[in-house]
Amino acid sequence: MSTKTYKSVKHKNNNTLPLIEVANGTFKKYNFVLEINGTFKKLNIFKNYYEFNNLYANDIVKQEKYFAKWALKNNNVIKAKNATYKNSDYILHSKNVIYYEVKKALSGNDFNFTSGKAKGKGKYFKIDRNKNIYAKNIIYYIKVKK
Repeated sequence: MSTKTYKSVKHKNNNTLPLIEVANGTFKKYNFVLEINGTFKKLNIFKNYYEFNNLYANDIVKQEKYFAKWALKNNNVIKAKNATYKNSDYILHSKNVIYYEVKKALSGNDFNFTSGKAKGKGKYFKIDRNKNIYAKNIIYYIKVKK
């Protein structure tokens, strides 16, 4: 017979939602309310990072949409290949993208964009938290009414 005694621990019942919920090829990210929901074809979870294939995300708060053929999330940095970013003002396609979650800045290279007023392509871009695009080596065409 064992003489070891066990201490009882009270379990706290937290009614908070998890940060990220993943189930059956879908995910939901919460920040007190549902912030981002989306789907993916394949998810690999490693010790220090997540790897997604065919990632689609819908940001409900910012009303933005993202698609990436391949994405890697490591700490607060998301790297993606063959990515599309869509908001109410424009659509941007790029071969390589890096998103910094803390700065809320998106940057990449070899991109094409389309908006209601213009369309174009370039070698490097950066989008700040206010959806402003800064670009280098850009060729764009402004739509003019005849």
